[in-house]
Amino acid sequence: MLDPFGAIAEIIIGLKGASQIEKWTRLLFSMGMSYLLAASTATGGALIGGASVPVSMGWGLISGAAFALVAYLRMDKRVTEGTVIAVPQRTVTDSVSSDGQGPMVSK
Repeated sequence: MLDPFGAIAEIIIGLKGASQIEKWTRLLFSMGMSYLLAASTATGGALIGGASVPVSMGWGLISGAAFALVAYLRMDKRVTEGTVIAVPQRTVTDSVSSDGQGPMVSK
């Protein structure tokens, strides 16, 4: 016997799962582009400024990581809930106020 309510429930659950995949895709794209653009800008700027290649690449890596972290922290918490990331303690201390909110903590 056909179960129309079961079919509707499966469609709704499937759409919710697709929505989560879309949100994760947006998060990864945002983090990737933030990393790429920040790293390219910092590396190029340091090279133009006369820094050595290793120093320039170091600045690019640091900048890219920082911008990817900001993109992650600005994402909807329903997507990133339950994930764990490791950041320097000062980053957390500087970005979170006494009530647990800060400029880099999305609502």
